[in-house]
Amino acid sequence: MITRALLDAEVDATLASGLMDYVRIESGYPDIVIRPYSQREIERAIGARTNSWRSLLKGEDRRWGSLDELITLYRRAQNHRFRIPDTRESNACALGTWTEADAEYDYTVTLEATKA
Repeated sequence: MITRALLDAEVDATLASGLMDYVRIESGYPDIVIRPYSQREIERAIGARTNSWRSLLKGEDRRWGSLDELITLYRRAQNHRFRIPDTRESNACALGTWTEADAEYDYTVTLEATKA
């Protein structure tokens, strides 16, 4: 389940990374895309966390106890077992518009197994 607290922690981490610290999150659009990482994206994340951001960012400490725990989570991910397209037009994505304060949304994401 993705909660407001998890999203707030992720926003704090993104701002702390310096990649998107030029505008307040409240100034953004309400459109959302929720999509699992592809195996390639997981490998890139591991590389970034072992070469560039080598400590937990603000907000991440509310989700993981250490950077090693986060990297272990990436390494244990089973995403390689699924076909995860890079496109939004896929059942592997949840698309929506979040405009109501304190609203709850439900989405179904369908993953297709890769052939063994």
